[in-house]
Amino acid sequence: MSKTDHRSQGSLAHTLMHWPVMWGALFTLGFYVMIRKGFIDNPWITRYFASHPVEYIATTMFFVGLAALWLKSRQLRHEPDEPDELVAAVLGDVPAERQPLEDVDQLLERLEQEGDDYRKSHLVRRLHEALSFLERTGQVNGLEEQLRNLAETDEHRAHESYALVRVVISTIPILGFLGTVVGITRAVAQLAQVVGELSFEQAINSVVSGLSVAFDTTALALGLSIVLIFAMFYMTRKERGCLARVEALVGDALIGRFRAPDADHDATVEAVQRMTGEMVRQTEQLVQRQAELWQQSLEQAHQRWSTMAGRSQQQLEGALQGALQNSLDAHATRLEKAEVDAEQRVGRYWQEMLSMLDKSTQALGAQYDELRRQGEVMHKAVDATGRIIQLEDALNQNLSALRQTHHFDETINSLAAAIHLLNARQSDLQPRAIELDTHGAGRAA
Repeated sequence: MSKTDHRSQGSLAHTLMHWPVMWGALFTLGFYVMIRKGFIDNPWITRYFASHPVEYIATTMFFVGLAALWLKSRQLRHEPDEPDELVAAVLGDVPAERQPLEDVDQLLERLEQEGDDYRKSHLVRRLHEALSFLERTGQVNGLEEQLRNLAETDEHRAHESYALVRVVISTIPILGFLGTVVGITRAVAQLAQVVGELSFEQAINSVVSGLSVAFDTTALALGLSIVLIFAMFYMTRKERGCLARVEALVGDALIGRFRAPDADHDATVEAVQRMTGEMVRQTEQLVQRQAELWQQSLEQAHQRWSTMAGRSQQQLEGALQGALQNSLDAHATRLEKAEVDAEQRVGRYWQEMLSMLDKSTQALGAQYDELRRQGEVMHKAVDATGRIIQLEDALNQNLSALRQTHHFDETINSLAAAIHLLNARQSDLQPRAIELDTHGAGRAA
């Protein structure tokens, strides 16, 4: 077998070993073998991973994405644990004077020796590409731009390496929804078949059980997608941090380290330098001449501006003086007219006030007379009230006398009855007439 065949077989084996689809298929096969053999007997796992054809497909795609992330993590393991020590071992200390570009070949050989174990790492590959650029071009000026291009290339390559994982993450939920749609369709078809054979409750129970299995695919797909999203986020953060460290280390180690080759005896360079010097001198003369012209122009413009400003100032002063005088005259005239108008208005106002005061005085006099008359009436009313009080006292006395007279009549009647009784008894003992003049007593009372 030739070397070409061995090389092709080795390349094929390397491709298969780094193919996520193959590793995902192997992981899926092992997972379902453990379920079938009983090594995994959890009913929830059996329900969500081995109850529907769509669940098998979604699980396979999940393991493919997981295998891609696992292979990516294996690639990051090629990075050295101490990158600073590796850079120092390859490049060595920076000399007092800048290192010549002729030493790039030695640095490449040293990189092949020291970085053999980390040949697949980002750091060794970045150093090799930068040193190869210096060796190929023999110039130092484009090194910074080349390092930026290499960093952008690695960043783009890292982003593209997650394309399969992103496709898997976006496809798994679609598969879950597809399984749900298929399950709902089958449940509705089953309901149409058994609705005439079974009762309505039994038919509904069978449909609900079928729908629960149908929605399991969506739940499984969303859960697997979430796991892949967080795993990819962790790997991208880790790889971006690694690329940032590589960019910083390589930039600090190479930028400003080398010096350009000596070109003192190059005739072309000397000619260019002479042309440049002459151009600089001519440019300086042109700039100086232009500055003088600008200075003269500015001085002339300043003089013209001063003259025009003086004239404008005089014209402005005359115009302002005339305008102010006219304004003052008009203002004085308006003030005089306003003063006369104000005096007339004040005179009319005081006349109105005096007439109002006269009317008020007359009204107050009339009110005073009315109040005096009412006072006399009130005095008479008070006198009448005193007389009424005296009459009330006399009336009360008369009423008291009348009450006493009534009691006196009762007493006379009692005495008359007693006298009649005594007369009756004395008539039995000594007949003798006794007369009592009641009328006279009544009159006396």
